[in-house]
Amino acid sequence: MEIKKRPHFCIEYGHSSKRIARLLEARASPSEIGSVLAQLGPFEASELVFDSDTVLVKLIYDDSEVEAFVASRSLDHWNVVWRIGDVQSLGMDRLPDTADGRHRFYVEQPFFHEAGCGITDTLGIWRIDREGVVRLLSRSFPTYCGETEPFSLVKQVLHIPVKRQFKSIVVGSSDPGRQMDWRIAIGPYGLKDLGETSTAPALDAIDELFHRLFRGLPTADLASDRAVANLKPTARYLVESETAKIAASGGPLRPNELQNFPFLGELIVRPDHNEGKNLCVEVSGWDQDKAFSFDVRKIKNRLFIDNAEMSACSAPDH
Repeated sequence: MEIKKRPHFCIEYGHSSKRIARLLEARASPSEIGSVLAQLGPFEASELVFDSDTVLVKLIYDDSEVEAFVASRSLDHWNVVWRIGDVQSLGMDRLPDTADGRHRFYVEQPFFHEAGCGITDTLGIWRIDREGVVRLLSRSFPTYCGETEPFSLVKQVLHIPVKRQFKSIVVGSSDPGRQMDWRIAIGPYGLKDLGETSTAPALDAIDELFHRLFRGLPTADLASDRAVANLKPTARYLVESETAKIAASGGPLRPNELQNFPFLGELIVRPDHNEGKNLCVEVSGWDQDKAFSFDVRKIKNRLFIDNAEMSACSAPDH
């Protein structure tokens, strides 16, 4: 395919790379961008063509550097109206247009921590206007490096996986933690943050039960007397042992020092029993690893723990 050069070309951002300039100068139309990219290498590329005058391009170079930009055409002029570069990882996709036809897209930029497996992710949502690109939302949040669920758009709602802390379970950088689903409604006239919901509410119920047992709080609305009686000795042992460790460290035990202490160690859950009966939970970090089997059922709009007992179930690595 013969690619005709445009007679006029300008780049509004002075720091935009020469590679972008070459790409845009060579392009005849957005529909031919794939052929042009193949000629200009060496890099891998992906593109989102919004319409005949707007295109979003992501370039991945040999050194794993990532560069992305939005180009908009006015008559015979191609302008770079938005750019991000010199990053090692970048995710992006198109979002539904506004009611008046303005294009929107999101950009995901993760930052990998040097120690462990932690990631701080940044989400940006942008709208393309005549004057340029407008940022509608920007937020950073923790996520898990082993996260397999990508961002997804379902019925005009963007779903983002987020990693949070439990109340009574230690969450390290290499642990999945409390997995949440952050939802943003992409409406025709704007965005609406719908908040976060747990993807494993049964684990939240178990976490809340241990939290209350450690602190002597009421549990009647959350668990049966049998479940509480079976877990109380373990809860008492953990509180006493951690109190002794702090006292032995040489420092005085300040009032309420244990109020926010996560007594439980690393959490491992049998993945094929995430809800309902026989939820197997293994906790490490004690004198020896222990496993519990929980029976959890839903009563109206809440979960109730019918039973909890020591179990021989073997929970695989997460």
